[in-house]
Amino acid sequence: MPGFFFPPNFTIPTPRLQISPFNPTNPTHCTFLVQLWNTDDFISSCGKTGITTPEKASAFLQGRASEHYAYHGYGMFLVSRHSDDGVKPIGTVSLKRGIPPDPHYLAPDIGFAMLPEGM
Repeated sequence: MPGFFFPPNFTIPTPRLQISPFNPTNPTHCTFLVQLWNTDDFISSCGKTGITTPEKASAFLQGRASEHYAYHGYGMFLVSRHSDDGVKPIGTVSLKRGIPPDPHYLAPDIGFAMLPEGM
């Protein structure tokens, strides 16, 4: 199912934030995911992910994340804060559910992760 894509420039804007799908070909998105998922706070609450390089982040986004979007129509999104310089990634928000036969997340799970400086 990889290959699912949102319409170009799809975002959910608010006065302070922008929520958008991750783009696996965007180096900023991939580098940010590595940064976020390797913070002490993230590791202490969620564990190590193995996503330690932008290339691994891109592969994750192209594979598992895209499969989830394609199967359910929702998944993990990038949260960015508006600033004078455009938008700056500060975290993620997700709605996830397992893809059968995965026994995890039988009911949808809402989650988020933010950089400490983004809160």
